[in-house]
Amino acid sequence: MVRRYLSVVLLPVLAACSGSSSPPPPVFDPPVYTPPTPGLFAGNTISVNASERVFDYYVPLDLPENAPLLIVFHGGGQNRSSVIDGTGGATGWVDVADDNGVLLILPNGTDNLGNADASAAFWNDCRVDRTGGSVADDTAFLNGLIDWALLNDNFLVDAERVYVAGASNGGLMGFRAALEAGDRLAGVATFIANQAALPDELCLAAENETAPEPVSMLIWLGTEDLLMPFDGGEVGLGDRGTVLSALETVNFWIARNQTTETEPVMAYPDLDPTDGSTVVGERYVGGADDSEVMFVTVIGGGHSMPSLRYPSAGRQNRDVESAVEAWAFLSTQTR
Repeated sequence: MVRRYLSVVLLPVLAACSGSSSPPPPVFDPPVYTPPTPGLFAGNTISVNASERVFDYYVPLDLPENAPLLIVFHGGGQNRSSVIDGTGGATGWVDVADDNGVLLILPNGTDNLGNADASAAFWNDCRVDRTGGSVADDTAFLNGLIDWALLNDNFLVDAERVYVAGASNGGLMGFRAALEAGDRLAGVATFIANQAALPDELCLAAENETAPEPVSMLIWLGTEDLLMPFDGGEVGLGDRGTVLSALETVNFWIARNQTTETEPVMAYPDLDPTDGSTVVGERYVGGADDSEVMFVTVIGGGHSMPSLRYPSAGRQNRDVESAVEAWAFLSTQTR
């Protein structure tokens, strides 16, 4: 805050006759920051392209000034509640918010009828060859949410620390966010999602930009994922389009971010030898604007986010806590 001082002007004759000095300037204390009320605030709406979109947000206790913002996209056929109620396999995000002072936003996708509060919702994630799902402008929704947080009088959000995370369909939406809103994001974490093999016109244009905005990426995939094929091809369970392989996806972002250095492969401790899987990570650094790409492979892992605390069906790795690891990466990134 700029301090304002009272300017005192005395006539020369009076100044010479008076032995008193000018009074000290007043001191103005900066306004005291008051953390917003903590808790989960459900059923909020913003207008996007003349359509109402729905989201929840979570405020941890004593949210700090200039807090980071994390927006988490739910999986396909799920909804915003699935992210934190344990039904969607993408839990642990509230723990991250509580432990690190993060403002958490949980947006809702739409169904194929455009219902903004659908319980079985999807994201328009670039796959032009998928049947059904969403046709909404979800990048505009993302930008609207960022604006809402930055302009909200209840928060003081750091515009240089805005992050996105998502799993499955939400992970694919994370790739779209990085392509189309990269100038606003410091980092994106995607789980159990490869990039669309046949992107729509807007995504294709973003992929082919000659001077794209670098965005640090965390890409987390399982080698035995029956829905999101590690080696690329058709997404499981019906006409859900096709995706690139894990290697093609990672190499796309390595090239886009111009990462020039590779750190040694990191093996995570095998805390649960009975889960049939292990985790290794590869980090590519030295990119444009200090961007990075981190590729984590769950060898033997299926279509679920690894977790020690939040079990889910299928081939789930239980050596690491996905949300915690995601934040450990994202929190090191700034715009």
